[in-house]
Amino acid sequence: MQKKIIICGLADIQNCVDKYNPDKMLTIINKNFEPETPLGMDKNKHLKMLIDDISEPRDGFILPEKHHAQELLDFTDDWDKTKPILIHCHMGISRSTATSLGVAGKFAPENIELIIENLKDIAPHASPNKIMMKYYDEILDLNNRLYGSVPYFNPEPIEESRIVELNF
Repeated sequence: MQKKIIICGLADIQNCVDKYNPDKMLTIINKNFEPETPLGMDKNKHLKMLIDDISEPRDGFILPEKHHAQELLDFTDDWDKTKPILIHCHMGISRSTATSLGVAGKFAPENIELIIENLKDIAPHASPNKIMMKYYDEILDLNNRLYGSVPYFNPEPIEESRIVELNF
C-alpha cells in the first residue's frame, strides 16, 4: 500500500485538511506562530511541536532535541496509512521536510534513498533541518542515510509555501 505525506507551510494547513482529510497532523513551528487545530481535524490527532528552525543553540530560541524527534515519530505509531499524514512548519521547507523524511524512514527504511531523491525532485525548495535529520537517523538506526543526504539538497528560494505530496 502506498503511503502519502502532505508537506506544507502554515498558510496552507486548512486547505490541506479540507482537500486531503489527513489521519494525523504534525505541526513543527516556533511558539509565536502556533496555530489552532484546523476545522475538520481531530485535536487528538494533531501534535504541536514548538521548536525553532535552528541547528545549533541560539539565545532566545528552542533548539530541536532528540526527544522532540522521538515524540514526532512516536505520534505516527497508529497512523491509518490509508489516509495521508499532514506535516507542516512555517514555510514547508526545513522542519517539515526533515520530519517527513524521518516518518518515511520509519515506515519504509529500505527505500529511503529513493524517497530522498523523490523529495528533491518534487520539492526543489526543500532544505531539511540538519539536526533533526541527524536525530531521525540515530533513532531509526539508518546509518547516516538521512543526515548524509543533507549536503545534496540545493534549495531554491521561494516567496510563499508550496503544497507537496510525497508518496512512498
